[in-house]
Amino acid sequence: MEATLATPQAISMSSTSHTLAIGNPGDVDPSHEQVTAIVAMLLDSGICCCIVHDYALIYYGARPNARDRVLCVPDAQLEKAVEIFTSNHHILEPSAPFPRRRPGSLDHRYPRFKAVSRTDFWLLLPASYCRFICEPENIEWSQGRLPYPKLHIYAQSLIDTKNRSELSALVDGMDLSEEWGIEHLDLDGNTDM
Repeated sequence: MEATLATPQAISMSSTSHTLAIGNPGDVDPSHEQVTAIVAMLLDSGICCCIVHDYALIYYGARPNARDRVLCVPDAQLEKAVEIFTSNHHILEPSAPFPRRRPGSLDHRYPRFKAVSRTDFWLLLPASYCRFICEPENIEWSQGRLPYPKLHIYAQSLIDTKNRSELSALVDGMDLSEEWGIEHLDLDGNTDM
């Protein structure tokens, strides 16, 4: 039998169609109520949190496709957040990392969960990873009652973490001007990306 080499397209296709990326056969997409219920588990326990990465970019008008719902929580409350998610094993189950990580990403080092019988995955990140203080003053609420970092907080976070691709998507999605950046962001130091 002749050995064949996988093409980059085949490798990419297999990782994006992997059950760790899209869920199991028969899983269903979550309803808005189910998504807010998971966020409420943390909020009801006194843990401030907000949605970052892909879903934050969607909220701000960029990037139409998304994978994990990523929640940023205060560093001191990360362990408690993991305990809450773990104890709700009828809703969430621990999951392995996303099969295709972002270049330079350390996301695989943090707890990831999959909703039982659904296609949604949840990643918990400490605020120090996102480089902003996760507190109510830095969060705004969508019309659907989901928490997101305020625009200037999120933009600064992307600058500070040198996340060029997400920063570019945010700037384009919100049509942010250079003047807006000068007025709302700390651009001193080595932040020229």
